[in-house]
Amino acid sequence: MIQAPLKSIMEILEDQANYPKVFERVESTVILGDGVVLVSLDMPFPFSNRDYVVKYIQEQVDNEFIYRFHAVIHPEAPLNSKYVRLIHAAGEWRLHALG
Repeated sequence: MIQAPLKSIMEILEDQANYPKVFERVESTVILGDGVVLVSLDMPFPFSNRDYVVKYIQEQVDNEFIYRFHAVIHPEAPLNSKYVRLIHAAGEWRLHALG
């Protein structure tokens, strides 16, 4: 649970370009367009140097805001020999007001 205004959290999640300033493990993000982002991560040993290319999808169901992402292949996301590409990356954030 995050105790912050819903609008503030939504703004953070929608601003992928600034993820390195918000999320400790995110080294960099490259916006590739149409909701597609290349995310590079600095993970602890033995998982260091991972990246993934995902498409973000936003939707609202009743009073819940959902931010989903799933791995995609994008021609402008070259492989970097220093990173292991996570080809099955996926997840979601589900936001709703607590009261």
